[in-house]
Amino acid sequence: MDAEFFVVMPSMTGWELYHGMEGQGWFARWDDALEAAGVMAETRHEVAGVPTMVIVDMKGRDAAIVRVYA
Repeated sequence: MDAEFFVVMPSMTGWELYHGMEGQGWFARWDDALEAAGVMAETRHEVAGVPTMVIVDMKGRDAAIVRVYA
């Protein structure tokens, strides 16, 4: 089964959160975006039984997997 990704990316004035190609919200603070992504990923895993990951993508730099629910 393929994992689903929740991706936190910097935007001009904060952080954007995506699940797949769909935007899930904008956050002024990185830690708020990361917390929301973690809650969404954990909930998706618990409800649907699919593996999920939270990834921070730094646009032009390496991306990092910061949470995994499998």
